[in-house]
Amino acid sequence: MVIPDVQFHLDGTTSLTFIYSIYADCAQGDPNQRLKKDVASRSDKRHDPDYFGYVIFHKNDTLFTYVADGENHLRATDVEELINMISRVRNQPDVWEKFWNN
Repeated sequence: MVIPDVQFHLDGTTSLTFIYSIYADCAQGDPNQRLKKDVASRSDKRHDPDYFGYVIFHKNDTLFTYVADGENHLRATDVEELINMISRVRNQPDVWEKFWNN
């Protein structure tokens, strides 16, 4: 489960943040779980057994940083797959809106 830390609007078009928190989707898409995780503080996230850190997108999607600041971490291949998935969604904001509103 990928949760942007902030979403804001600029000139009427949706702009996504560059930092994404990563969680195991144990509730299989339950929107209540997503909302609960979204409002968690940074210190609460670190102790959440479903939390796997966060990804930062830098320099127009050419440099990425994965930070495993919780109890769990992703393998390098999982990080690559995650970055590719987030990049696809970031390039198609209507897909993100459908994903987020489900």
